[in-house]
Amino acid sequence: YGEVWGGTGTFRICHPTTNRAFKGTQTFLDAVDSLVKRGVDIEAIVIEGKPHRECLEIKRTCHATFDQFHGIYGVSAIESMAMGHTVIGGVSAWATTFAPDSPMVPTTPDSLEAVLLGVVGGEQATVGTSSWVDRAKAARAYAYRNHGLEMGGLRLTGLYDHIRHGHRLIPARREKRCE
Repeated sequence: YGEVWGGTGTFRICHPTTNRAFKGTQTFLDAVDSLVKRGVDIEAIVIEGKPHRECLEIKRTCHATFDQFHGIYGVSAIESMAMGHTVIGGVSAWATTFAPDSPMVPTTPDSLEAVLLGVVGGEQATVGTSSWVDRAKAARAYAYRNHGLEMGGLRLTGLYDHIRHGHRLIPARREKRCE
């Protein structure tokens, strides 16, 4: 589990990144800085260039995770959900077809500051129709239900069965011919 925040003290939100431009790191930092200037007790923790184990240790000291603005979540967001973090990020309409029950808190560059304020507003803060505490609990359950060992094993078994029966996962490449 990550740190449980009781609504008082500094709210720590991490942002693991390997590509600041793609993930919107500067927009995230600007939003947090703006909230700090308004007197909100929030701290941005950017995690980059660290070994995976250290990244996980840093995440455990935080209360929430900002992922990215694009499309759908990745492995880092799943790790954060499994820790019981509320995860904030971009969720496209396309992504909701694959993960309609995702507990991610959707945001855009324009809405990030307001979304962060909603998450940091204390234990009673609401994000959409549920409190951030409820979202964090739902995130953990979602991560295990959709990405845990049992589901991973089922998916791999399905892939193995598909391949074993002669089906290709990727269409064969056709060689180009000179005519």
